[in-house]
Amino acid sequence: MTLSVDGDEPVVRVAISGKGVQAAIQVGASGNLELQTPFGAYRLPLAVLRETSASAEVVLTMAEMDASYTAAWQAGLRAAGMEPAVAAPVDFRLEVDGRPFGDLGGVYVERSVRLIGGEAPTGASAVRMDDSGQPHFAPHTSAGSELWIKSTDHGVYGVIRYERTFPDLEGHWGQVEIEQMASKLIVQGVAPDRFAPGAAVTRAEFAVLLVRALGLSAAAESPPTSDRPSGEDAASSPSGQVAGYRDVGATAWYADAVRAAVEAGLVSGFEDGTFRPAQTITREQMAVLLMRALAYTGATVKADNAALERFGDAADVAAWAREAVAAALGHGLMQGVTETAIGPQSPATRAESVVMLYRLLREAGFIDGV
Repeated sequence: MTLSVDGDEPVVRVAISGKGVQAAIQVGASGNLELQTPFGAYRLPLAVLRETSASAEVVLTMAEMDASYTAAWQAGLRAAGMEPAVAAPVDFRLEVDGRPFGDLGGVYVERSVRLIGGEAPTGASAVRMDDSGQPHFAPHTSAGSELWIKSTDHGVYGVIRYERTFPDLEGHWGQVEIEQMASKLIVQGVAPDRFAPGAAVTRAEFAVLLVRALGLSAAAESPPTSDRPSGEDAASSPSGQVAGYRDVGATAWYADAVRAAVEAGLVSGFEDGTFRPAQTITREQMAVLLMRALAYTGATVKADNAALERFGDAADVAAWAREAVAAALGHGLMQGVTETAIGPQSPATRAESVVMLYRLLREAGFIDGV
């Protein structure tokens, strides 16, 4: 079902009866309800509205933000060294009977925005704006002069251009991928001028990176300037606990990311009720989380046992991680530490983790290639 609206109105609002939605679902349950406007499009899977009653009113809204918001948005971006790539951010909303329809059930809904002057999207990144006006990565791919954004949340989305690098990445094997991930606001440094590619990654840090990479809303709660906040111990456990883990305090900097990752089925803790946030994550642990994340995006995950068996230390992979490691190898997300070793219990480095996340996003169709 496609609805097209012409003209130059900055706000487009379309109301559809629940009866019409149910009829469309009956005709083709796997189809979409698509709203097309001069400044973008909104493609909503009909399955999201499956439980909507026939008497309900479904309203799709696309609204370019007003001049005041847009001016503040542009000024904020430029103060952070970024440039806007759309004339104005766009607010995408879905309402049923006058109430926001917030639960998309983890479904990545597509929406597009058009770049200024029909420019090519080279170097452009989609962002979701949080309530404080801060931009956060939103999965996206390009098509002509549009970026198609994939998100499990409604809200305000824009497009930016930003280039980020670090002196200690010069000549590093992962420089290109890490720079692109940093330019998309997925990964940051351990300091303004240092990435520390060879440093180990903790379980808390990787949970934060994973949530950012998938564009989950809790990414907005993670530290704005660093992947490893100074003066704060990743193992700190303030009062309260998150997601049932007694060592993840409610006010820990990574708490919201861990909660989001648990709710999405991406991470799990240990039998003793701990998450062990400060513990270094191993390559096989990372493979498990990466494969859960790939499945979460809707991709089909398939293990490649032959790819695993060619490594001399394949037998060292823990039984609970074997399928995930074989799948990570088969999908091209993971490679060996040498030609003959996979290093399953070796600590994962920051460079390895970010490059594997980059490959995950490419495999899922959540970013364009370099």
